[in-house]
Amino acid sequence: MPRIRRNGAQVAEELPPGSNVVITKVDCTSQTKICKDWGIKGYPTIYLNQGAESWEFEGSRTKEGIQDVLARMQRPPVTNLGMQPAAHMLRPPAGQVSFLYGRSASDVPVDAAFTTAARRLQHIQTFFAASSESASDWLAAGTGDVSGVSPPFLAKLEPGEAPAVVHGQALVDMSADAIEEWVRRYDMSRDKRLVASQWRSDSPKAFK
Repeated sequence: MPRIRRNGAQVAEELPPGSNVVITKVDCTSQTKICKDWGIKGYPTIYLNQGAESWEFEGSRTKEGIQDVLARMQRPPVTNLGMQPAAHMLRPPAGQVSFLYGRSASDVPVDAAFTTAARRLQHIQTFFAASSESASDWLAAGTGDVSGVSPPFLAKLEPGEAPAVVHGQALVDMSADAIEEWVRRYDMSRDKRLVASQWRSDSPKAFK
């Protein structure tokens, strides 16, 4: 417990002036209502909260781990790629994966579902999206193999591994929950990064 408290304090001390990040602690022995509202059953429990959305922090609690997730949450959940493929942009470090979504101009519902799923998982995964005109070229740059795949598609990219791909009508029929479940199959870093073990759309607002 002291180590977690120290790491959180160090991150808070190093936040830049004007930062919109708030780090706080709650004593569940005295502030029982807050802990009950959040469903806290064990100690220590750490939550990441943004607006009305929250994720339980169950991974690395080092100073660097906390800083990494804060940086992730202040970026857009999806990086939109340009027209000129560059393979190095898609290659994650060894032991990690990234996901490439190839858009199709006519598939607005699946586009929204993908964005929602990416928003839920951005603290543990890396997401890219490419337009229908360049999507296949980006997939080829990232994997070297695009046989039989055309937009819309969602591909899991991992160094040294063949891509896992869902595409066409199978992807169009997927909801945000289904896309999230598909992505979670490939979470290779549960011991190193934050894991969203619970998604709560009805979470209480952040407290200070």
